[in-house]
Amino acid sequence: MTLSPARAGAPSTVALVRGFNDLGVALLRRAPAGANCLLSPFSIASVLSALCAGAGGVTRDELSRLIGAPDDAGALSSAIKALLQRVRSRTFEQASFDARAGRFTTVERDAFVLHTANALFVQSAFPVLKSYHETLHSDFDADTMALDFADAALAAARINDWVATNTNGKIKDLLQPETLSPLTRIVVANAVYFFAEWASQFSPERTGPAPFHLLPGGERSTVDVPMMRKTLHLQHYADRETGLAAVRIPYHALGMMVEQRVGDGDELASFLSRDLDGHRG
Repeated sequence: MTLSPARAGAPSTVALVRGFNDLGVALLRRAPAGANCLLSPFSIASVLSALCAGAGGVTRDELSRLIGAPDDAGALSSAIKALLQRVRSRTFEQASFDARAGRFTTVERDAFVLHTANALFVQSAFPVLKSYHETLHSDFDADTMALDFADAALAAARINDWVATNTNGKIKDLLQPETLSPLTRIVVANAVYFFAEWASQFSPERTGPAPFHLLPGGERSTVDVPMMRKTLHLQHYADRETGLAAVRIPYHALGMMVEQRVGDGDELASFLSRDLDGHRG
């Protein structure tokens, strides 16, 4: 993820975002060569941050290094709280001319909808400290729920209900009962729902079938899928030596970055850090 220089926030928040990006790049490095991979560093690192806030000793040190969290627990809470505030859904006022009234009117619209939630499902025999529960709720947008994992079917149903609710019904039956056992003590979950309109809309009339190139080794090399088409100027990055190429496609108030090739990860990490350092990619 990236933050524009004018809105990047406190140094601890910037460092946290850089740590989240580094974690995402490290995970991409572990993906099988040539495989398609989709992950959200923000989702993974934010739920690990919630765990870090309740950990101590070696466990906290290891989690802190993994996500790039500040050593001070208070600084971590402040940084993640500020970051979560930055990515909340936003609205904007759109002006239009009312011909009948003969005047301009403004309508409030969603710039984008981004809902993120964390939850810790804990074995009911292990109560969560009240202070930790309050910290999770106030600073990490996270909840704790007590479940009896001995009843795997009921526990899985409760977790799946939470996931479906927090993804606007887009993800269902994420967890199968057989993945749980009476020895399960905690399940940590993150859910993200995102919806936004492109800043420059794609015309449905220009959407048509085009070949999508599949990974090598299969029976077919391409398959025809509906492809959107548009000509416009975008922020683009390319490195001829590594083959890394990326383009930023703007939504209202934020953008999506698409990478064509990751390389060994160092170039991607550098590209993601440019906004944090006050430069545009």
